[in-house]
This record gives sequence, C-alpha cells and structure tokens, in this order.
Amino acid sequence: MRSLILAGGYGTRLESLGKNRSKVLLPIGGRPVIEYVLDRIQELSEVRDLLIVTNDRFYKQFVEWSEQLPRSSLAISVLNDGTTNPENRLGAVGDVIFGIDQAQIDDDLLVMAGD
Repeated sequence: MRSLILAGGYGTRLESLGKNRSKVLLPIGGRPVIEYVLDRIQELSEVRDLLIVTNDRFYKQFVEWSEQLPRSSLAISVLNDGTTNPENRLGAVGDVIFGIDQAQIDDDLLVMAGD
C-alpha cells in the first residue's frame, strides 16, 4: 500500500499565520502538524512509501522539512502540483489524481489530509 498526504492548501482562512508557511508545517506542541499524521502512517506496516502533494508556494519548505527527518523505513517524496495561488489550485481531488499520475500508482492508496 502507498500513502498520500494532501498539503496543497494556501492557508487563506489562517490569514497572516498561513501567508508564509503551510498550515501543515505550523507547529503544534513543538512539532509540525504533519509529523502527527506521519506518526500514524508509520504505525501501518502495509504502507511502503509516502507522497506529499503540495503547491509551488510551499514546495521548498516541505523538501527542507523532509530532508531533516530521521531515517525511517518509509520512503518520502514531495510532489509540487505546480499551482501558485488559490485561484489556480487543483483542489483535493485534483491533487489526489495528480499524485496518482506523477507516482504512477497502481496499488491500494491511503489518502490523508495533512491537517
């Protein structure tokens, strides 16, 4: 089984909090929100890798975050859906389809929201 985290939002409802950082990377209890989701995915022995679909605005932040993670048996890839603002975003279903196409997924897929 493969897994995909949706993290392509622009944080528009968070106003200044979401302007320069993805809400999925905002800290709660000293850790980015996405790490709590990652903890749950790692509990599932059936999952062999993780794809994170984000947008062009926050792509670099996710890459930097993923590079500082301790090594695990779960391969993590960050995908840039190429969108640049809320007006041209793909939406949740569009990002799932994008992730499936980009990673050529032909397997069971666990899809989770990053927040």
